[in-house]
Amino acid sequence: MPEPWIYELLVSTSYTLARMVAAYLLSLLIAILIGITMAVNRKAEVILNPLIDVLQSIPILGFFPAALLILIRILPPGVGAEVASVFLIVTSMVWNMIYGVYTSIKSLDRGIMDVAKIYKIGVLAKLITIYLPASKNAIATNSLISWAGGWFFVTAAEIISLGSEEYRLRGLGSYIVEASARGDQAALYAGVGILILMIMITYLLIWNPMISLRGEAYTITQPSIKILYKLLSPRFSALSGRLSTGIYRIDAALSPTHRARRYISLSAVIALFASIIMLLTLGSLRDISIKGASTSEPLFQAMAIDMANRSLEAMYSIAVSFVRVAASLLFGLLVTISLAYLYIVNQRSIYFLLFIGEILSSIPATVWWPLLADAVKNGLSPNVVSMIIIIQGSFWYLFFNLFFYGVPSFRRHLIELAEVYNIKGGLYVSKIFLPALYPSIAAGLISASGGAWNSVIVAEYIDIGDLKVDLGGIGSLIARSAAGGDVISLTTYVLYMALFVVILNRTLWERLLFRKIKRRYII
Repeated sequence: MPEPWIYELLVSTSYTLARMVAAYLLSLLIAILIGITMAVNRKAEVILNPLIDVLQSIPILGFFPAALLILIRILPPGVGAEVASVFLIVTSMVWNMIYGVYTSIKSLDRGIMDVAKIYKIGVLAKLITIYLPASKNAIATNSLISWAGGWFFVTAAEIISLGSEEYRLRGLGSYIVEASARGDQAALYAGVGILILMIMITYLLIWNPMISLRGEAYTITQPSIKILYKLLSPRFSALSGRLSTGIYRIDAALSPTHRARRYISLSAVIALFASIIMLLTLGSLRDISIKGASTSEPLFQAMAIDMANRSLEAMYSIAVSFVRVAASLLFGLLVTISLAYLYIVNQRSIYFLLFIGEILSSIPATVWWPLLADAVKNGLSPNVVSMIIIIQGSFWYLFFNLFFYGVPSFRRHLIELAEVYNIKGGLYVSKIFLPALYPSIAAGLISASGGAWNSVIVAEYIDIGDLKVDLGGIGSLIARSAAGGDVISLTTYVLYMALFVVILNRTLWERLLFRKIKRRYII
């Protein structure tokens, strides 16, 4: 391998890693602020919960117009594209982190909050001493899943294109796509190899040492190298102690009146910032030439007309994609439940299986097409590759939910009960095994469903080099609209897809799964 090639590969890797770290830190900040706000403020919960439900249903291509219209056009050249890329990666990371913080705070013992209220503990002190410790484990486990989600869509975030406008950033994802487009197999495999190596290192050094999966009956262990954890943990503890002391002093110095004024001012700043963003967006929409809309038509009128005209096409395509999504969820459900059953019954270690899962779940979706391009040209059905991508985008949510939350929560008395009464086979599965894991299965299914719907965007349509595949479905319509620069059609199809996913969440998942959990598990 020539030296310039190695240099380019290493530089591209460093750019991608920097974007991933920046996106994760931003996602973490957003998750803490929004998650805690939703958990402690009923009005904010009523507004933000359905809003986030809609936003997490929008695939990454649905955010391309916002990235182009607001960030790239308004910010200085170079800076705008980088900020847009980080923003797009955030949209792949942040949602489950928000819900992780939210559910952790919501499940806090009411007595803790009553004591904080009696002693008039300020918001900053609550953040450090109550909210962050309570959500620490949820942040750690959801960070691992979010990190995989960021890698999964990093290629799309480094090649931002809408019709003739394209911003190709230097990075590992774009390096792999360009290598595939020019038919450079050596560079392609080198890029994928470095990608996998980078994923392995980050999990071994950062994420796995942070996660404790010790349950009452079962303990899940993962490969990890704890040198960074041991080195930095004492320093973080000391910093946290000094920070807590300083915050207590600040809270004590501020009277309730001053606090109220400060929060009112903060709300005003947030409202002002949101208003500026809205005005900038509207200004950009007025300036840009929207393909698919008549110059005499107002933008929103054109969108309404387009939605009406494309309704049948969108609904048929959603049905086509739904079949693929349902098949991937059924496959993932059967495999993950089987693996969990084998682990619980036979006590077989899944030490390396978890690590392999972490690596596979992080491989960018678009990498599978270049890797399997020769196989497709030699007769492999593109539908097989499409299903691999959708399964990869959904399976691991189920897998990690079962083994991070379900198996460690398995109660010892259930195992003893099965042994005493010699409960085995189908009776054990239906009466003990599945009911014990039902909450984790339900949470995994709704996350896997979202992952599958986001994956269809890259699973149903691809155009790289001489490889062109169009399998139909809502993902294909969205991808083709983005490739053609048709913002109106892109927005229309994204809205239809988001609406369908939200309805699915509110009916199938919420009514059938979570209401059953509430009736069965919450007293």
